[in-house]
Amino acid sequence: MSNTQKLTIIAINSRNGVSAKTGRPYSMHEAQCILTEEVVDATGATAAQVKVGRVNVADELKDTTPGDYLADYKLFVSRDGELVARIVGLKALNMRPAANAQKAQAAAS
Repeated sequence: MSNTQKLTIIAINSRNGVSAKTGRPYSMHEAQCILTEEVVDATGATAAQVKVGRVNVADELKDTTPGDYLADYKLFVSRDGELVARIVGLKALNMRPAANAQKAQAAAS
């Protein structure tokens, strides 16, 4: 089972190395994100709540371009025994193909 959330990916950063503990190579990918949620207060009014942070990304999503996405998350156990979220699927929202963006920019010049 997974959880889905809208978020904006600013960048994906990768780290590679060799584990000092096991001697095995590793690679980790983290997305720097902005998460905007609608929250309801005690009076029933809704307000946008913005959260900025990092979340782990599956290896196959490491080359994702910045933009707005509907992200699919699953929980995994970290090497420290903690449950951590990892993005396992992304669906682009409001994305224009690069060719159209270049044409629009050229027309504006």
